[in-house]
Amino acid sequence: MPVVTLDAERFSKFIGRSVKIEDIVEHIPWMGVDIEDIGEDSIKIEYNPNRPDLGIITGLAKAYQGLTRQEMGLKSYTTCEGEYRLVVEESVREVRPYVVSAVIKGVPMDEETLKEIILLQEDLHEGLGRQRKRVSIGIHSLDVVRFPVHYYARGGKEVRFIPLDEEREMSLTEILEKTEKGREYAHIFEGFDLYPLIVDNEGHVLSFPPIINSEYTRLSAEAQNLFFDVTATDLRTAEMVLNVLTTSIVDYGGEVWNVSVEGADYNFECPDFSVRENHVEVKEARRILGLNLSGEEVVECLRACRFDAEILDGGRIRVAIPPYRVDIMHPVDIVEEVAIGYGFWRIEPSFPKTFQIGRKHVKMDFLSTTTEILIGAGFQEVMNLTLSSLKEQFTWMELEAENYVSVKNPKSHEYEILRKWLIPDLLEVLRVSKKEQYPQRIFEVGIAVYRKGGEVREENHLGVALTHWEAGYSDAKSLLDVLHQILDVKTHVEPISHPSFLEGRAGRIRCGGRELGVMGEINPQVLENFQLDHPVVAMEINLDELYDIYLEKELQT
Repeated sequence: MPVVTLDAERFSKFIGRSVKIEDIVEHIPWMGVDIEDIGEDSIKIEYNPNRPDLGIITGLAKAYQGLTRQEMGLKSYTTCEGEYRLVVEESVREVRPYVVSAVIKGVPMDEETLKEIILLQEDLHEGLGRQRKRVSIGIHSLDVVRFPVHYYARGGKEVRFIPLDEEREMSLTEILEKTEKGREYAHIFEGFDLYPLIVDNEGHVLSFPPIINSEYTRLSAEAQNLFFDVTATDLRTAEMVLNVLTTSIVDYGGEVWNVSVEGADYNFECPDFSVRENHVEVKEARRILGLNLSGEEVVECLRACRFDAEILDGGRIRVAIPPYRVDIMHPVDIVEEVAIGYGFWRIEPSFPKTFQIGRKHVKMDFLSTTTEILIGAGFQEVMNLTLSSLKEQFTWMELEAENYVSVKNPKSHEYEILRKWLIPDLLEVLRVSKKEQYPQRIFEVGIAVYRKGGEVREENHLGVALTHWEAGYSDAKSLLDVLHQILDVKTHVEPISHPSFLEGRAGRIRCGGRELGVMGEINPQVLENFQLDHPVVAMEINLDELYDIYLEKELQT
């Protein structure tokens, strides 16, 4: 997890009173951060990436003031109306379609502040930005930028500029091949011929996102006026990152100014500091926490966590969520904040009223055995999210989208459905790992969800994928034989035609009258959709069905 160094004297300036290291050590862990190291005048704090607002001294000061009841409730953020425009061309639609922006004037910058801002930027890249693949941030000296700014994509040799920390002009292709950041993040553009650029109205390149900024807008400790560009593959995440960044920086001082983002079919102003609302039941907070709290006490606890809250009829509480709290998604998240505001140290633990000795369920033993078999066969286990996208689960697999479970009001198109099968996730892992050594053998034991007859069904599946230059159907068949021998379950494979697999090289796995899964060589079109260069063999088995067969056999012996 990311780490922040907190100097006691500097921290005292931001909270408005003198605090010693001992005071910080006493209170700050109850905010949901861990203390990694304690020095004479400073401490190192490890925070969870889902709380990026705690990745900078200003955010920590806000939370600390609330927890110690020094300053409570929602902190208001406003923007000034300006003439700043960012014009988006259609050319970026396929490569990196979204951008949001902001201007902050009058930041009281010094070397320490600059260092803290850059550290937050990198932590946002790693966390919400997913190593810059989903979101990347450019921070520039506003004074040299001429508006309107333009966001467009160009070929690798069409544009030249001096990248940050370099001494000569380079083309975009050269930057990807010859600079440290270019080599590190070039994989993001695999399969693309055009690259995104942020350019001002006089033709000065400001940024080549998500790779590198230009030397032209280099930040220094004298730069008090800042221009931000946040480019992304997901607009909602870009907006969250911009809100965390701008609220954190304006807490040093200064004013935030709007930027108008103008595309072919949209026009909006950002940043958007609108306060989100959610609701929580007082009785639900009591039930989860085991505390007999009144509505007024719940409100006070939430205000201590820098929310605003209001008691409504029927024991409901309306909660106003600050724009930088990107982690609040569900009423249970609000209940957790009630616990933090109340003080975890005040909650007395108690023993359960009944005492029982638990043991592992026999089915979990079976799933563990399956995992051990795959590891023993030289495969590496991966773990993916159950949330997925229509594009990955169906479009790229050359399938019609049907019988899937969708997510209501998804925050991102990447997480709009529950996955119906595991093989698409494994292909995505192989795509990300293209630069690693071959052969690559991976597997996952995980949940698949689908609709059948008006019901939603959830199953444990085994997904397996392997890739190398000569990967073929026989590789999957050999692995299936290993499962047969160890589990002592006999299956057979019948040929099928399946859009995701190569014609004539796919089969349905059956045991008696039961269908267990599919296996085969992945269709070359699917490989192209996932930008995979080597042949891939994949197999997916319904482990719940296989377990039932295995259990029946065990009961007979």
